Amino acid sequence: MTRKKRSEAFLEKSHPNRQNTNKYNNKKIQDKRRNRRKRKQRDSLIKLLLVFIILMIPLFLYQKFINTPQRTINKAVASIKNLDYEKQEKYFDKITNVEDILKKSYSSDKKEQEEFLKANFANLKVDVKGKKRTKDGLEVEVDVTNISYVDVYDNLKNKDTNVHATYIKKLSNDNQDKLTIRAKLLLEKKFTYYKIYESRDFVNGILGGALKYSDK
Repeated sequence: MTRKKRSEAFLEKSHPNRQNTNKYNNKKIQDKRRNRRKRKQRDSLIKLLLVFIILMIPLFLYQKFINTPQRTINKAVASIKNLDYEKQEKYFDKITNVEDILKKSYSSDKKEQEEFLKANFANLKVDVKGKKRTKDGLEVEVDVTNISYVDVYDNLKNKDTNVHATYIKKLSNDNQDKLTIRAKLLLEKKFTYYKIYESRDFVNGILGGALKYSDK
């Protein structure tokens, strides 16, 4: 029986060790790849989170500092003054119904109706004084200031000649006595504005306190 050469014997002894080494190296490579994938996934998630935060910051600032009750109320009041019925429907619950009754009770002439409404709301002002959260929505206290169209008409000295033109001129004059009424509104938050649900006091305020005559 021939003896194995020393190199052959060494090769046989080292072969299992080499296999173990290869397995170890392969495991290290796989671990590195796995860790690299995890890092990439983590980095991608962080980047997405940062992008989301950056995109949300303007929306947060808009909702916090721009989309305020006073801003919506200012736009809503402007829609009343401008007789913009489409925007009134957007902001208010029933103001258009109030205006419809008001103008028809004044005149059957459409031009006179429009002139009357514009004059009646020319001095309207609504200021937010307080707000609190309720189960039904945001309850807002406002001061509503306007001129009473009934009082202005009653104070006309000459009602015989061109009474409409005289009345409209007086009604739109900001030097008339104004009444301020504290009222509550319920506001429902939408994405870019608030929906306003009016109270009787608010309606009375925009009419300058004229509802007191309907109670008699």
